[in-house]
Amino acid sequence: MNKFIIGSQNTYGEEKEKLGIIDKNSFNKFLEDLEYIDADRINAGMVGGNHCTKIANTLRCFEISFDNRYSDILYINNLSIINNSVFNGEKTDLEILLWVSKEMAEGIAEILDENIRYGGFYDDNFLKNTRDFLLQTYISCVNYHLVK
Repeated sequence: MNKFIIGSQNTYGEEKEKLGIIDKNSFNKFLEDLEYIDADRINAGMVGGNHCTKIANTLRCFEISFDNRYSDILYINNLSIINNSVFNGEKTDLEILLWVSKEMAEGIAEILDENIRYGGFYDDNFLKNTRDFLLQTYISCVNYHLVK
């Protein structure tokens, strides 16, 4: 099982605090807020309207725990769980790693840029804090090799 350990509020904690992430219930609320952005974007006729839902679904592939002894870290033990849950098994392991390590944060940055250019449909601070929370999370992938 993949694990997402969310560390103490003192470890790069201002984004988590601003996002209201303090326990499993508030983390689930955070994921719902992400999905709401996509629903709103689709209703407004904007393109690329499922990026936040993919992020939420990706994070749901992890067993969430809170432990003040650690910094925020994603332990990926099984890339296929993410691939099957989020991408219907259509991506390679490398593409999944790029999604988790790079593209999730880039997508939020693109929505933030679009939000600024077109008059601000969403709270910029929520998007900035989400982007920063994703960027400051360590990633550890077990048993992954670029070459088989």
